[in-house]
Amino acid sequence: MKFFWLIFLFCVQAFAVDANLYNLLKNAFDYTGFPEIEKSDVENIKKLSANDADAMYCMGVLAFRGLGKVERNNYEALKYFTNASLFGNADALAAVGYFYMEGIALKQNAANAVNYFERAKTSAAALNCLGVCHLKGLGVEKSKQKAEELFNEAIKAGSVRAKISLAMCKMEGKDKNLQEALSLLKEAGNSGNAIAQCNIATFYLKGAFGAKDPKQAYFWFEKSATMQYPQAQLALSKLYLEGNGVEKDANKALYWAQRAAYNGSSEAMNTAGLMLSGKISGASTDPKMAFEYFKNSVDNGYEKALDNLGDCYFYGIGIERDFKEAARYYRRSAYKNSAYSQTMLAEIKLEGLDGQRNNREAVRWLKKAADSGFVQAQSRLGAVLLENDSDKESAAEAVRYLRKAADAGDAEAMGNLGACYAIGIGVTKNRDEAIRLLKQAASLGNEDAASALSRLR
Repeated sequence: MKFFWLIFLFCVQAFAVDANLYNLLKNAFDYTGFPEIEKSDVENIKKLSANDADAMYCMGVLAFRGLGKVERNNYEALKYFTNASLFGNADALAAVGYFYMEGIALKQNAANAVNYFERAKTSAAALNCLGVCHLKGLGVEKSKQKAEELFNEAIKAGSVRAKISLAMCKMEGKDKNLQEALSLLKEAGNSGNAIAQCNIATFYLKGAFGAKDPKQAYFWFEKSATMQYPQAQLALSKLYLEGNGVEKDANKALYWAQRAAYNGSSEAMNTAGLMLSGKISGASTDPKMAFEYFKNSVDNGYEKALDNLGDCYFYGIGIERDFKEAARYYRRSAYKNSAYSQTMLAEIKLEGLDGQRNNREAVRWLKKAADSGFVQAQSRLGAVLLENDSDKESAAEAVRYLRKAADAGDAEAMGNLGACYAIGIGVTKNRDEAIRLLKQAASLGNEDAASALSRLR
């Protein structure tokens, strides 16, 4: 009989995920630690994941964090977590809830998130996330008191992440206690939680606990970045770019931006693209790679990258020039109220570069951009209105936009406004004012203004 039980125990161990490994991965889901996972462990977990809920959850963490040389893939991670949740794995239920709460790999839905957290209350991670929902009023009634109760319960259940959440509570409201908050964050940070380390760094950088301390910020960002936390990696990249708290180094800035991009930060993808395209100078350039980063950034939902992807097609950066594609991306960005893209789209329409010249549409986009205060659009709109119309009302409107751009230091607008004063278009003719503006424009490199000035004299 004893022999039978030994065989049984051996079989259970052979066909189950090691408890220590499971806990390592559970902590890694919350960015506490970044364990080195052996290839043999990954292979074993993958085999077991065919019918074992714990293994399914572990595979989800491997895909979510990109551990054990498993490719980062949030959709694959969600699939594994969902399958494990169907078997009642509480940590998997909490993970699916977290994906709903943050909008990872599916549409953000607070009600669904709360439902999953409620079903997973034996999970410390679920208790913490449920506390966050109560703190922010996501899918439940907003209650700081209830949130703190859940955070404390999660801490007792072993959640390091809940210490961060409780620290956030301590930093707001009439009863805020910054020292207690910092103590909680440092407890979590010293336990190896990358999110806590990143938060500590951010607060030192902003001076939340007193005077700003860029060197302390760098220290904590670096700790978090080495744990593969993308927000910290991107922040570290910016410190290297600015030389803030550390010696300026564009190549190290690029390295950390690329690490953050690899770890899923769409903003970092855009930043890496800016450096590799030469828009942010200092690092070695690679236009083709820059294009890929901008494209991936857009595909991952970072709207600010639309301007840059449009530029790639407009100027031929890392890809063959294609004005139709440029117009497509500029238009998407223009509808998101990017004054730059509105201006670039207008330029394409004015010149008919995409095969569809449309002055009326161009003027409409230029007015939107100009009225938002975008100097380049004000200058271009003034010039276009002067070219398109000769009536007094249009000329006066042109002068109004040119004056705004000229006052902001735009050399092109100064030259055109100077010409208006020289001829008397939209303003009373004034030779002295014309000379002043043309001279100012010429000093800023406007060659047309310099030629006009020599003729006027």
